Amino acid sequence: MLAKLSFDLEKEKLNRAISFGVDELTRPYDNKEIIRIMMRILLKVGKREKNRNYICSELVRDAFSKAGVVFKMNDSYISPQEIWKDPRIELKYRVL
Repeated sequence: MLAKLSFDLEKEKLNRAISFGVDELTRPYDNKEIIRIMMRILLKVGKREKNRNYICSELVRDAFSKAGVVFKMNDSYISPQEIWKDPRIELKYRVL
């Protein structure tokens, strides 16, 4: 899926988000985070530590936060759904 913000970002803020996102692409994907999220949901506990590994929606959240765009989190995690349902995000294309 490809989307865009429904508003314009200042070029400096956009560049900050892009730079952060590109720099963080070298971080490992956190395969075990999905299981940890499921356990936190089942046990109703929050995330205990911030690690430097990402799942996709966490990378998107952190990159946009560098530009001042904060997405609503679902308890102690963010899923793609929280990003897609945000009224500031406009779906442009869907690749099947």
